[in-house]
Amino acid sequence: MNGSLKYLSEAEVFVDTVFSIESGAGNGNRFYLADYTTMDEFTTDCGNWFEEDNPEYVYSEWWGIPDLLINERWLCPNIFEIRDALQMLDRDTIGSFSRWCTDNGHDIRSDDPMMLAMRYQDHVPPTCEAPVPEMAEPSDDNPFIELLPTPLHLLLGLGFGQVEIFDDNYN
Repeated sequence: MNGSLKYLSEAEVFVDTVFSIESGAGNGNRFYLADYTTMDEFTTDCGNWFEEDNPEYVYSEWWGIPDLLINERWLCPNIFEIRDALQMLDRDTIGSFSRWCTDNGHDIRSDDPMMLAMRYQDHVPPTCEAPVPEMAEPSDDNPFIELLPTPLHLLLGLGFGQVEIFDDNYN
């Protein structure tokens, strides 16, 4: 994927129409995509702004939208679904999500972006950006914790809450 999806939640686009440009009126307007939830809502608002029959939109400038999702005559039809799916991810992981999509043959423009974001979260382990917890002290729940080497202790997460392995119906 070209460009960054990182700032899609803050995206803006300057919209004009072919008729407005050719007639010299130049009454384009900047639209903030955060103000809309669907493409229909966005195009309805654009239509109300220009009051033309069948306007041909021209996107002359944009901010926070990668070129993959826009050009002068086209705006990705599911850009709002993409924006909403990206809000499920941490802003710092959006770049790796984009690479994951490319590496796995996914096209965020045509595939279901919400499903891609969920699959990404399920299949890619979280980064180790969180601070490493200190070694837990032995407790009544786990008196042998001090016998484990620190890396194994951290990997297993012992001493940081109980994990129930068996439910009440175990025989």
